[in-house]
Amino acid sequence: GDVYKRQINSEGELFTWGVGFQGRLGHGDKEPSLVPRKVGGDLEGHKVVDVACGSFHTVALTNKGMVFCWGDNSNGQCGSSTLPEAVTKPHCVSSLCVVGGGVAKSISCGRQHTAVVMKGPHPWCKNYCCQLRHDGKPQADHGQVYVFGESKGMGLGSTEKVCVAKLVDGMQGNNISCVVSGLHHTFVIADAMPPVPYS
Repeated sequence: GDVYKRQINSEGELFTWGVGFQGRLGHGDKEPSLVPRKVGGDLEGHKVVDVACGSFHTVALTNKGMVFCWGDNSNGQCGSSTLPEAVTKPHCVSSLCVVGGGVAKSISCGRQHTAVVMKGPHPWCKNYCCQLRHDGKPQADHGQVYVFGESKGMGLGSTEKVCVAKLVDGMQGNNISCVVSGLHHTFVIADAMPPVPYS
């Protein structure tokens, strides 16, 4: 964010400060903060490993792959159509819990959109990577990008806003490891799918 800042300490606690427009600081109000304040709410008790700031919203990733959003939600960039336009406290993006194995590994924010890489497995993938081992985990990561918010820059080929996580089509043959967004654009870092090991 241009006029607000964030910092994660060694315990995984998130602190924010600056202009509080639309609740993007996550302190439960829209007020500015001149000094760093801990972000609580639903994020309390979770260890934050990454945070991304859009123009007016914030996204946090935990060590367990959970994604929390807050701030401006006028285009659904906080991942829900039932939330108010200004989300002043962190909330877990529940639509991500039911896609891509429910575990995120990378987050990014554009001006009014959010992009998340989900590890997999994906029910539509019939490749070796998404087959489950005896312990119920997938054979390998198959990272795919899911987006929500203002469609401009999300790669969906549409101008409609998206309020729940939607898969960006066309990258299923790659393993996406990282996503990065600008104001109205998004790019990914991808690897080829791992080869099937010989038995």
